Amino acid sequence: MMLVAAAGVGLAGCTQQTSNSGSASATSREQAAKDYLTGPKQRGLTVSNVNTLTQTDLPSNVQATTAVAFTGESQTPMQVMTFKTQAAATTARQYYVKQQLRTYTDRRVLFTAERTLGREWFTKYQQAIFRQ
Repeated sequence: MMLVAAAGVGLAGCTQQTSNSGSASATSREQAAKDYLTGPKQRGLTVSNVNTLTQTDLPSNVQATTAVAFTGESQTPMQVMTFKTQAAATTARQYYVKQQLRTYTDRRVLFTAERTLGREWFTKYQQAIFRQ
């Protein structure tokens, strides 16, 4: 009888895991650019004047899926963009590097800021955006 009870507990655990994995896949949707601003806000970094950008707001060689512009520390203009592929994100990064902006890209997401923002502040925003 003890053996049957132990087997029943094991099966109950399996059923629970199955339902958890179903809910995990439902929450693993792709984040929009605006969703990446949660990290900086939670860390107390300035995020103001948030504007969602459309493809017509972006340069023609920047093919972002979603994009948002905002103002950070010292009134510095910043952007976060998401892309369908890492190659598209890299192409956009190269464009913004030529425009003399600070840039960081990872996992099909690009973060840019004007160079008036110090390297230390850029790193604070970068970590807050990408470590959520």
